[in-house]
Amino acid sequence: MSYPDNQELHFGYNLLRETLIPELLGSEESDILYWGGKRIARKYPAADIDEMIHFFQEAGWGHLEWTNDKKKRVNLK
Repeated sequence: MSYPDNQELHFGYNLLRETLIPELLGSEESDILYWGGKRIARKYPAADIDEMIHFFQEAGWGHLEWTNDKKKRVNLK
């Protein structure tokens, strides 16, 4: 198979995320991914939204976009 640009990387990432990880983690998937996300956030803290957006891009997790800011909550998509 031949993939243009980063499609090969995205295919591999999606294969792991959508197929292998759910199979391995089973019913504990959401709890384990929540715990893992907390560990990553503590190891790589972001001082502001711009750092968070940059981190997601560097990790290859996609592009975050600031959609609105409420009193104590920021929505990103």
